[in-house]
Amino acid sequence: MEDYKEGERIREYRIEGLSKGEWVELTKSTSVGRKKIDYFDEIKVKQIRLVITKSVAQPLIRSFLAYYVRKQSMRVWACPQTVAN
Repeated sequence: MEDYKEGERIREYRIEGLSKGEWVELTKSTSVGRKKIDYFDEIKVKQIRLVITKSVAQPLIRSFLAYYVRKQSMRVWACPQTVAN
């Protein structure tokens, strides 16, 4: 999570995991903001790291957490509907 009190600074980043002795890319995205959540395929890793590849100033990271969430426990809370004209 980025400390956004001084503005959002991160423009691009990737998250890597140490798997079988090598750093592999788990996901990449743009901007972090207040409550950024990234999902990636299941993989066994010993460590994770955040690699900031583009920013407009020195990034201010407030926290960086990772959780294991099983796919079947994920739910979609909003279901878009088509409205006829």
